[in-house]
Amino acid sequence: MKKRLIISLGLLIGSLSACAQKNYNDTDVMGFEKLIEKDSVIVLDVRTQSEFKEGFIKGAVQIDFKDPDHLNKAKDLLNKNKHIAIYCRSGRRSSAFAYQLAAEGYRVTNLYGGILAWQQQGKTLSK
Repeated sequence: MKKRLIISLGLLIGSLSACAQKNYNDTDVMGFEKLIEKDSVIVLDVRTQSEFKEGFIKGAVQIDFKDPDHLNKAKDLLNKNKHIAIYCRSGRRSSAFAYQLAAEGYRVTNLYGGILAWQQQGKTLSK
């Protein structure tokens, strides 16, 4: 119960903060696909481990946004000198996480519509 409350508060704060001032970019599927072709980009999937196992964008690393320690895990794993291309299922979690990462000094681009949009455009997933 306590863990759910912390996660819910984190989602709420992230969502409210994202509404206050956007400090990252959104892009559509075509823009995201072009972006992730670059070597200087890290593809970040912020869905749960079970969602990730169902299929992910090639080369993606996974950090579960619902994990209360997700921001610290990102700081340990992600290089600030690389551009972060972030996505989730529909774009909500990734936009909240993108806001948090950008506030920490990362350059971030969010996939508008998430992996659902990716699949709707006929793009493939890795497993």
